Amino acid sequence: QREMLVTFGGPNEYDYHKRRAEDEGSSVYTTQWGTQLEIGPGYFRDVERTRPQAALAKFTGALLVVYGDADTAVSPEISASAITAATSSRKAIELRLPGVGHGLGFYTQRPEIAEQVVNASADFLAENL
Repeated sequence: QREMLVTFGGPNEYDYHKRRAEDEGSSVYTTQWGTQLEIGPGYFRDVERTRPQAALAKFTGALLVVYGDADTAVSPEISASAITAATSSRKAIELRLPGVGHGLGFYTQRPEIAEQVVNASADFLAENL
């Protein structure tokens, strides 16, 4: 949940949107990219109940974790920790992209990064499905 507090701009902003969603049915949140999202109370319940690291520890399949080390939406440390948390996974592959942000090249003028992500994902799926 620490990541969500950062994403929302701190605990006060998170609490504001959570209260508004509970009181009014939803809250409109503007992302760091300017996209407006209407978020309901279920979103906040899910964020607070979800334990992704514990779920990853139980996952026995193959895992591919793709992230950019310049991501400001989900910290690279959180993404990298998925590999360590996947203790039961039969295979855990990490693709860390230097200098790449949250969009993984799909929303920037770096189509070569997007192509690398697509190819790595396709190769992973072909080998593990």
